[in-house]
Amino acid sequence: KQELSSAIIYAIQFKNKIFQSNISVRKEFNSQYSIPLVYNFGVQMPLRDKKILMRTNIGTKYRTPTFNDLYWAVWGNPHLQPEHGLSSEMGTQLTIFNKKHTSLYSDINCFYSVINDVILWNPQGAVWHPTNYAQYIMRGIELRLKHNYTNIKYTFINNLGFDYNASYFSKLYSSNTSNASIGQSFFYTPKFSINFSPQVIHNSWNWGLFTNYQSVRSYSLSKSFPSYLLIDFVVKKSVKTKNITAIYNFQIKNITNKQYQLIRSYPMPGRYFEFSIQFLLNN
Repeated sequence: KQELSSAIIYAIQFKNKIFQSNISVRKEFNSQYSIPLVYNFGVQMPLRDKKILMRTNIGTKYRTPTFNDLYWAVWGNPHLQPEHGLSSEMGTQLTIFNKKHTSLYSDINCFYSVINDVILWNPQGAVWHPTNYAQYIMRGIELRLKHNYTNIKYTFINNLGFDYNASYFSKLYSSNTSNASIGQSFFYTPKFSINFSPQVIHNSWNWGLFTNYQSVRSYSLSKSFPSYLLIDFVVKKSVKTKNITAIYNFQIKNITNKQYQLIRSYPMPGRYFEFSIQFLLNN
């Protein structure tokens, strides 16, 4: 199989003291598909002495199937159609306070997309096959908080992330698929995800915990993975000489030895350890 493609991309950016905007247009020529014009438009505007940063972005989407999607022996589907749709998002970055020793920042982002002919790999027995779903609506909210505190000897950094994903299938092609699929959440996507990572820095030492909570995730119409919480520990030590900086990194992953799966029938490892050394050449 052979596929030939080329593309022309035009982009323009406008910036002044009030706001910044950009527009990009892409036209791709493909030997197998007639690809429409793809565009993207974004605006960013600071408010209140740059303590608030507003942003919005909207654009069209178009993705052709890969060769693995189409021609992977036994597994592929040569009848797949390209994905296409419209994507939009809006966000706000806020400096809640920024003082001499401490600061707190927040970022909230909302997204909404309508994607048609979504390509999704699903198992049929022991063999996976990609299929076009008629329409998939992606919507959700992402929240980030970052807190820094520094005294004479220590720096404390706390990062908190919360994601809410309410995406679902809104239309289906296959007459053999139950109507129960309409409204079904996207497979392997948790509705709630929470991340918290506190760190302590002292001279050349860095200690941190990384916690990640994932809510229930479905992998079929009637079956799902249970929720899980993972905790990792990391410690780093930097040793500097005149010409080389060595960074020693030791991690304990999945401290609680939690049993979980990201993809059905592919279990993830339990508790394990990592050790690495990175060398940086100083100029």
